[in-house]
Amino acid sequence: IRSKMQDIEIYDEIIFKRGIKSSNNHCNFFNIELEFCMKNSTIPCDDDNLAIKGAKKVLEKINSKGNFLSKDVLSSAINIEINKNIPISAGLAGGSADAGVCMLGINELLGNPLSLEELMSAGIEVGSDVPFSIMMNFEANKDILTMTGEASKAGIISGVGEIVSPIETEKYELILMNPGISVSTRRIYDEIDRRISFEKEDCDSGKAKADIFSIKVNKKYNIMQALTLDLYCEAKETYDYMKQNLNADMVMMSGSGPTMVAYYSDKEIADIDFIKAEREASRHEEWKVFRTVSGR
Repeated sequence: IRSKMQDIEIYDEIIFKRGIKSSNNHCNFFNIELEFCMKNSTIPCDDDNLAIKGAKKVLEKINSKGNFLSKDVLSSAINIEINKNIPISAGLAGGSADAGVCMLGINELLGNPLSLEELMSAGIEVGSDVPFSIMMNFEANKDILTMTGEASKAGIISGVGEIVSPIETEKYELILMNPGISVSTRRIYDEIDRRISFEKEDCDSGKAKADIFSIKVNKKYNIMQALTLDLYCEAKETYDYMKQNLNADMVMMSGSGPTMVAYYSDKEIADIDFIKAEREASRHEEWKVFRTVSGR
């Protein structure tokens, strides 16, 4: 992949506490007891939860380094409460964000046995967006973290997500619209592979090559956008509304979708458009609209 990722001011809140071991809702990894609580979410606290995967992975890496943990650390549980605000399966990397913050938080509570680089290296074993999440959330929470390292709230991501190059953030006023459906990232990647394979067959047989990745806006594009709009009519309806009715500098899908993002350099225009977007969202039972900023 080659992606540009950047923070937005919509975020989950994750609270870490040291507490007494409980007989309920907890699990033990490498002699550390973890207790998870998900609020405002239907996501179960099981092994498919990226936050739990991140927690397990950081403890696994700490254990593999042979770091000595004090009896005080081992005698009390780590309580993790996640208050969800980021929409689920929306192309906004909310699950990866939670995983990254859990890894940062547990590492901090245990005295930072892993460096920022080691955490990011471990993160790719959890998910392709997790290394960036670790870097971005480290930068966003520098005032409460004691670890050091080079970081930014924006980066160019390559490889399978493990290569993260910090860059300067770009400041935008944003309107996000989500049609209230879930998009399978795996399905979109599989469809990219399938269609590229078909194009190669067309070229080999002398047929004209179809440009399936034609979505380009001001030299910024998302190779997944055309496919998601083709496969999910609700995503296309949202995108078409924004393109036709909002006065944004550009409209582009986030990740594999279905969240669509309108970018503005002018705050006043964004504020006016947000009123229109809210009015339109009220006509659709599942639509959600958010007004936020990026790069602050």
